[in-house]
Amino acid sequence: PGGQLTPTPYPYHCPRNFHCPAGSIGPTPCASGTHAPDRGMVQCTPCPAGKYCLAEDQCNAVNTTLPRDCPYGYYCPQGTRFAA
Repeated sequence: PGGQLTPTPYPYHCPRNFHCPAGSIGPTPCASGTHAPDRGMVQCTPCPAGKYCLAEDQCNAVNTTLPRDCPYGYYCPQGTRFAA
């Protein structure tokens, strides 16, 4: 990630659903309402319409802000954190 001190750093790709801003010391989890669909992203993007992305919906302390389908009867515009 950004901030490495070696002149020839090993290839590092920020994992999916985390972002690695320049100068960070490691991956940062995406916040609720956002996700990082690709590896190597420097910022998270809004959760797509019709989905919700809840950072607290985690298993074994792994960030899982994967977009989940909005339940039937709920309205989930872009950037929805939880279905309500």
